Amino acid sequence: ATSLEDAAKVLIDGARKILAKANSDAKTLSESQRVPFMTEMGKLQSRLTPVQVQFKKLSVDCTTAEHGYVAHSLSKEVEGSLKRMTEQKDLAAEACSGLLEEIGHSKVLAVLRRDALVDVLQDLLKFVTLEELWADLAAGADSVQQKEFGERLRTRLGSLPFGACITQDHLASVWPLLGLSDGGLTEAAFKALLRDRRLVLQPATLWDAPEGGEHVSKLYQGEHVQVVEDHPGERLHCRVLRDGRSFWVDGGNDG
Repeated sequence: ATSLEDAAKVLIDGARKILAKANSDAKTLSESQRVPFMTEMGKLQSRLTPVQVQFKKLSVDCTTAEHGYVAHSLSKEVEGSLKRMTEQKDLAAEACSGLLEEIGHSKVLAVLRRDALVDVLQDLLKFVTLEELWADLAAGADSVQQKEFGERLRTRLGSLPFGACITQDHLASVWPLLGLSDGGLTEAAFKALLRDRRLVLQPATLWDAPEGGEHVSKLYQGEHVQVVEDHPGERLHCRVLRDGRSFWVDGGNDG
């Protein structure tokens, strides 16, 4: 439509220029020639004027139609965006509902605090090895109790630039989630705490066995799991960070 409108405008402008030039040239004619010539030019002008008026009207209609098309396209785009946002909201609501139904608000808070502790420990591993960090926090013992672990951790954090702090109250709330033995936190449990983590990209079923077994729960998009064992072509053995329990999930190598 725009290309046709532009072509029509060029033709009308050309006709106007021709008439204007003809009127200018008529001044050089004799009186007897100029009168009939100007009469014919007047007739042509009278035919051109309604064409200009009609073109103006069609141009306005075309512009209105273009605006309507753009508005319709934007409306469809907004409608699609709202639909996607609604789907994402429903998915988030389902995930939150499932989490709170399974483990409750207090357990969620404890799990978040445990994840914060893991993040701090992961930051420390930028400066020392896992074995060196454990040796420091356990002071050479086979296991360590909550109080000593917290004191040594705060001492090490105090020497670092990022200023993190783990209080005894914080540690007390997460201590039962760390896979403890009767003697406290062991080296094996400590290393398990810092295993590889993965982000859940799509909802998945959790099983109670590496093969067969029963469906016991679900993973939701956006959750994190900690890898226990990962063998190609088999279910991924993982620990679900929202409650610390271990399950198996299909598709361990594709997210």
